[in-house]
Amino acid sequence: MERWRQTSETRWLRAALARCLSARAVVLGIGNRDRGDDAFGPAVIDLIIARSSIPALDGGKAPENYLPLIASYKPRVVLCIDAAELGRAPGHLTLCGPDAIETGGISTHAGSVTLLADYLAMTVGAECLFVLAQRGDGGKRLPSAGCPSDAHGASLLRRLSPRLRAAASRLARMIIVPAASAALREVARV
Repeated sequence: MERWRQTSETRWLRAALARCLSARAVVLGIGNRDRGDDAFGPAVIDLIIARSSIPALDGGKAPENYLPLIASYKPRVVLCIDAAELGRAPGHLTLCGPDAIETGGISTHAGSVTLLADYLAMTVGAECLFVLAQRGDGGKRLPSAGCPSDAHGASLLRRLSPRLRAAASRLARMIIVPAASAALREVARV
């Protein structure tokens, strides 16, 4: 499963995402909407939902609660999006498999990503990959009550630090364009 080595944000990331999204894929955002830059995953999901019909779920702070729903899509690939400590410049994006997170010194709050990946592999044969963004300066945190996002995720996006805001928009575009192309190819086959 570890054929996906850590890929830096370059044309290789775009190409890797295009390969992932050419298969039946589900995108899962991970993060706390009320904690500034930790809302990176949900912010990307809001952008994807507003602009496409790609199966995209906001797993929030407990993505494991969404595993049965994810499995119901019978995906080949589950692309998890989260903010993490990568030791890079804020907003830097990287694609990796769960093994790189568990053993590579990458810090994400998503519990045991190996368990998440193993469950999806065993139940539906899906490969679990992660797009991680280097956290920025924290963004705007909300009191524990929080506040709802508008229909297009704009208010959530505004709460991210500037570099993560730009990274979220960039990543959403990198996901939407190849997924739309894959959908068009599928329609053409029918």
